[in-house]
Amino acid sequence: MEKIIFRIFELFLFIMPIIPSSINIRLLIMLFYFISHIYGVQHSYVTFKKSYLKHKTQLLKYKIKNINITHTLCQ
Repeated sequence: MEKIIFRIFELFLFIMPIIPSSINIRLLIMLFYFISHIYGVQHSYVTFKKSYLKHKTQLLKYKIKNINITHTLCQ
């Protein structure tokens, strides 16, 4: 589920510059993208995304492991 949310967010960011009809707003968005790229926001985003998804995956594995232990103890 989280992967889908990240994909939708990335798709929105990719399409966002073509949505406004005014050239000034498009240029403003592209300036924002350019400044973000200079400061390395894309690397911070990828690091955050990977750590978030890794944490969620580990949490899910932990919950599944506890469910299996509980199920085994109840039998």
